Amino acid sequence: MRGARMWWVGSALLLAMVVAVAGCGSESGSVRVAPTATPTTPQPTATATLTVPMRTVTFMTPDGLRLGGTLYGNGTVGVALSHQIDGTQDQWRGFARQLAAHGYMALAFDFRGRNTSAGPRDISKEDVDLRAAIGFLRAQGAKRIALMGASLGGAVTLRVATTESVAAVATLSAVPTISTQEVTDATILAIKAPKLFINSELDYAASSTQHMYDIASQPKQIYIYPGNAHGVGIFSEYGPDLTQRLLTFMDTYAPAHA
Repeated sequence: MRGARMWWVGSALLLAMVVAVAGCGSESGSVRVAPTATPTTPQPTATATLTVPMRTVTFMTPDGLRLGGTLYGNGTVGVALSHQIDGTQDQWRGFARQLAAHGYMALAFDFRGRNTSAGPRDISKEDVDLRAAIGFLRAQGAKRIALMGASLGGAVTLRVATTESVAAVATLSAVPTISTQEVTDATILAIKAPKLFINSELDYAASSTQHMYDIASQPKQIYIYPGNAHGVGIFSEYGPDLTQRLLTFMDTYAPAHA
């Protein structure tokens, strides 16, 4: 019996050591899940009853297409919001209102060939569309620009941030490879602005999000939620937490009232 008891104690200690070592893996070796993230019920006052100045707008791309969007709020810091491959500007409506209420001027727009924007769809030109959106924000009085994008819009956001002068960059489930908007290591390394990478633990691009964070220059932040929500879908499960996280990031690196 004594030998059996010693074997059990030794096995328990070995198991505890294995668990402890597994929990201390390297940052680049696995996707790190934020332990404090818990599902929340969307608050009815967060977006549904939030009243902010907003107007429908159009602007032109360098190659002559008219794009449509909605401009929310006023301010000297403009935020360009890029939608997912399967969506439109409406995906950002709720958070755009939050930005406006926080003192920012937010532009949610449709890529070419989508919803209110003219022309055929052309993923290879969506970086051109985002640059046109940035130009429009500057024409409206924005002195500094921040970029936010989801999924494909996140990839376009990262590519444009390599050459545009921007104050902050945030992505939700940015995809690393899609058509002509590929995000390479060189892309991430070329971005000097502060970066925030958001994703869900079981999203298909989660490991890529972790890799982007690992190789990015400072300042940088990452937050991985439990679950498998993709892009703007994360708002559906963690709306208040995600909204506050994005606003805090903006307050830190591109404050509306600086």
